[in-house]
Order: sequence, then structure tokens, then C-alpha cells
Amino acid sequence: MNKLKLIILSALVVMLTGCNSEMTEINRITKEITQSTAPNEETIHVENLMHAIKENEAPITVELYENGKEVSISKISEHMESKFVVIVGFSNGSIFEWTPINNNNIFILLRE
Repeated sequence: MNKLKLIILSALVVMLTGCNSEMTEINRITKEITQSTAPNEETIHVENLMHAIKENEAPITVELYENGKEVSISKISEHMESKFVVIVGFSNGSIFEWTPINNNNIFILLRE
């Protein structure tokens, strides 16, 4: 019985460590996105973020704001000249707030 408890405890530790390293990688990439100084650099980092999210099957939510008002994702094309604030929510409750250099990079987040 003690051996079974040890196996279950070990499995939990491995699972929780994996979740932590997943978010560490995602946090590193989100920092790179916010520190981008050029649109092409930002594109690479956003693509890396989406790769990490897909690889780890981490669900996200995406919200867009223009001048403090939420913009429907379905209407983003009508506001491409605007300055957006993008809020990405992760399943662990953390959020990432980003003001894109190039609004076209938002579409990378919306890919399936």
C-alpha cells in the first residue's frame, strides 16, 4: 500500500513539475514578445508562443481592447489601424498583456 502511495505521489510531482516548466517557457516567450523592437522580431516570438501553447495543449483566451473598450475578434479587420491591447489568459489563471507593434501578429494568436 505504501508503495502505491509513493508511485501516486511521484506521478503528481512529475505532472506538477511539467506544468511549471511549461509556464516558465511561456513566460519567457511572453517577455520576449513585450521586449520586441521590430515587427518581424515580434512575429517570431508570437509564433514561438503559439508553438509552445499547442505543444503543451495549453488552452488560452484572447481579448482585444481599443481605447479601453473590448473589440470583438470578428471585427478586428475593421480596426487594423487602431492601437490594440491584447490580453491572453492562460488556464492557470495568469494573463499576458501585450500591445502589438504590428496588429497582423494578433492573427497568429487566433490560428488553430
